[in-house]
Amino acid sequence: MPRRSWLFTVFTVTPRIGGRETLYDTKVVGTKVERGFLVEDTTKEIVSRSLFEAGMDLEARAYRVFDLGGTLGIQRVQHTIEPRVGYTYVSEIGQEDVPQLDGTDSIRSTNSLTYSLTNRVKARGVPTDADPNGRVWEMLRLTFSQTWELDEPPQTVAAAPINLPAPAGPIPPSTLVKTPRLSDLVGDLILEPVFGLRFRGTAAFDPYERDVRFATTDVAYETRDFSATFGTRHGLGGELQFVQGELRARLTPRWAVRFASNYDLLTSTVVENRLEVEFREQCWAITAAFIDRTNEDEFRITINLLGLGQYGFGQAFGAQ
Repeated sequence: MPRRSWLFTVFTVTPRIGGRETLYDTKVVGTKVERGFLVEDTTKEIVSRSLFEAGMDLEARAYRVFDLGGTLGIQRVQHTIEPRVGYTYVSEIGQEDVPQLDGTDSIRSTNSLTYSLTNRVKARGVPTDADPNGRVWEMLRLTFSQTWELDEPPQTVAAAPINLPAPAGPIPPSTLVKTPRLSDLVGDLILEPVFGLRFRGTAAFDPYERDVRFATTDVAYETRDFSATFGTRHGLGGELQFVQGELRARLTPRWAVRFASNYDLLTSTVVENRLEVEFREQCWAITAAFIDRTNEDEFRITINLLGLGQYGFGQAFGAQ
């Protein structure tokens, strides 16, 4: 999509316009129940989806520099405030016969405004032998954003995802659900008080129900040869539902190891444990992975030709 910007003293205006054409070799002709699951009934037939997109972004930027004189190893920080408003238009779309493979395949017509406010704090460290000018990094970023639909959004069909078990009896008729004009208010905080130690938290607040829709937190520590992360996932009302952790270590310039674990608190189940060992050369790498899941184990070998792609093969073992 082509873009061109003009700078007007305080504001930057970026218009955008374009089109998108998507071809599918599969056409949806209905739904059916197969092995207890509700799935799409398809035929091999070429279908296409066309849409027109246009919009404009208006943003401003104000900043101030504060001299800290080496406090906590920081020379100075720059505080930037960035308000932004964006208008987006997407034409009416006919996609009833398009297979729903992922989020890219479900696009609805849009006539909306998205507004956000971002605060950034960038820091410059004191000079060192390795970095005479002082290391620069983003110490803090706090963003709030929300979308308002200018037109009444079309009603959507409330249907169970196709990967959930189908109802035991006859499939009930689809019900139409009104899409709210005001989206969730989303807040995103990234905090890196010292280089290498980072916290990120994201939360969505429902303005109609006045409740937290979802939230995530992640803490990470990273050096050149080692990294560790820990994260939580929260559902409606902020309920803690899922925790995950990961350790990475580069043992030598060529050998590295990684371990990751995912735990579901709602079912008190370790969803997946993954152990990987990697050997890397200049233009290729090979990874051996052992994956312990709830219902099966898997051993997988992956060969990666850097810049060209990868090929993997493995063997899965049934539940114990």
